[in-house]
Amino acid sequence: MARLTKSQVRDILEPFHPELLSIVHNAWKDWKSCPPHMSYARTRANVVWDCMITHARLTFEDTHGVHFIERPNSCYLYFEPGLVVRFKKADENNRSKNFPTNLALDFNDPQINLPAVP
Repeated sequence: MARLTKSQVRDILEPFHPELLSIVHNAWKDWKSCPPHMSYARTRANVVWDCMITHARLTFEDTHGVHFIERPNSCYLYFEPGLVVRFKKADENNRSKNFPTNLALDFNDPQINLPAVP
């Protein structure tokens, strides 16, 4: 799959900005409502990620041109005509915090097709 330009990505995602922001904000609200004893960073990352996936599934389940793809240990949003999005924890510079697993490396390799992604 060829890499898209920033302009192409913006054009594809622009109509969905409100929904994408809502997914993240709602997941963070869900986390904030958790009991205070859940204080470890790993717990927070997992809860927020899981809530984002839940909100993404519900938000886009009936949206034409957007497909929710669930795989073991990962989920994707496929925006036609060819943009694949993963929700990831980011650092203070808004960079994805990926440990270089095979899945993370494959996701960023334009020569490899992702499983179950059109």
